[in-house]
Amino acid sequence: MIARKSLVIFISQVLQILFGVVTTKITLLLLPPEVFGMFGYALALTTIFLIFSDLNFSQVFFKRIAEGKDLCRNFSAFVTIRFILVAFSFLCFVAYLLFLFFSGKGVPIEIASLAFIIFLSFFSDVFFLALTAVYQARREVRISQSISMILVVINLLYIMFFACFTRNINVYAFSLFFRSFFGAAILYFFLRHELRGIRFNFDMGVINDYLKYVIPLLPATVLGFIYDKIDPIIMKQFLSFSEIGLFVASQKFNILLLTASASLMTILFSSFSEHAANKDYSKIEEVSNRATKYISIPVTFVSLFLVYNTAPFISFFMSDAYLPAVPIIQVFMFQVVLMSVSRTFDSIVLATERLYFVSVMGILLYSIGIFLDYVLIPKELFGVPMFGLGASGPAFKSLIIYALSIISGGLYLFYKLKISIYWRFIAHICSGVVAGFISSKMALVVGLTGLYSLIFSFCFFSIIYFLFLIVCGELRKDDLTYMKKIFQIAR
Repeated sequence: MIARKSLVIFISQVLQILFGVVTTKITLLLLPPEVFGMFGYALALTTIFLIFSDLNFSQVFFKRIAEGKDLCRNFSAFVTIRFILVAFSFLCFVAYLLFLFFSGKGVPIEIASLAFIIFLSFFSDVFFLALTAVYQARREVRISQSISMILVVINLLYIMFFACFTRNINVYAFSLFFRSFFGAAILYFFLRHELRGIRFNFDMGVINDYLKYVIPLLPATVLGFIYDKIDPIIMKQFLSFSEIGLFVASQKFNILLLTASASLMTILFSSFSEHAANKDYSKIEEVSNRATKYISIPVTFVSLFLVYNTAPFISFFMSDAYLPAVPIIQVFMFQVVLMSVSRTFDSIVLATERLYFVSVMGILLYSIGIFLDYVLIPKELFGVPMFGLGASGPAFKSLIIYALSIISGGLYLFYKLKISIYWRFIAHICSGVVAGFISSKMALVVGLTGLYSLIFSFCFFSIIYFLFLIVCGELRKDDLTYMKKIFQIAR
């Protein structure tokens, strides 16, 4: 059942990634790096004020719905909490703008207008993300993925017919609200009978239950939120909007490639939660290892191919104005592999509610990450020479943090729960590195350029990559038989 639903998600996410690539291509042709950097900075500035807007309430809400708890009661309490927290965040942001205004500093009107539009989308996200979580927690994959697909297409049409027509960054920013508002409306239509009894209220029984999960993770959650959102704000201290734009554009493709594994994690987290409740750790290990293997193989394939073909990829799928982003995307692709793998292990730790470990490791790793930003980004800090990696700095930082996360999480699961993680994903990375090196050299020998070079490299890379997987024992006949069975069931 898990495999079949995972396949449906994977196919859906591949289609959504393709539509996302088209949308991103249009966006980056529309917006030069400087303007896109301004949007990225405004998004980071507003998002940082959401630091107390979730606090892991979303995760515990998802977990309780996956466990079969009362939908209306949990939904009402969760939406009430989230709406109040987002409203509080908005008031804090307004107070910040007023403080800057009266202190004589102010915020550029372009940034302020973008910020208010982005905050509008945060309010609609409260309902959209809550409704999405219901479907994902109950593993109603076909409905959730169908609606996600519809929203991706709607977003593409909005960008094409409104943002492109006006060529206005505010109109582009409004697509965030447009997508979540229509998504919430469609999802509610399907759930309207089950949610007929919802209302804004403080159900103290539900809230107290949530707080038992939220409070131990609070320091790590807050620091983790800062860690995730602060990069463009730190970069603004040392770099131009153009350089920030290169980073944000690279990050969009990074996020696109991560959508498939992110969606699969909702299914796995729900499954892990059920097995953890029964203390069936051997089943968790079995599901985890199979999931890690079948997530890592395609993700590593795409990511490592892009590492060796970044420049033609940018020219074809982005814009030549973003060619300076080559080193950023190359580092990000390695991070995509590590992040996709680490999500499986993180889901196990959270599903088994090892909250103290999550909190301690979160505080440690996020603190190291923020420290690394100041070491890797600037050329000089307080007169002390730094690495000066510029916009590539946050990408290198993420790579280091996820490597440390995998090592610490893997060792903890082995020694505390006797769960062995699938370390053989390293063989996938090695296969990708070898395949990329050989295929790129062959493309130079043949003398192809542009799109022809990309196609030739893809074909040659595919053959070498899968050949090395077979040699390493990572792609066997029983794997193909297993995948064939999943496709037959999915039909």
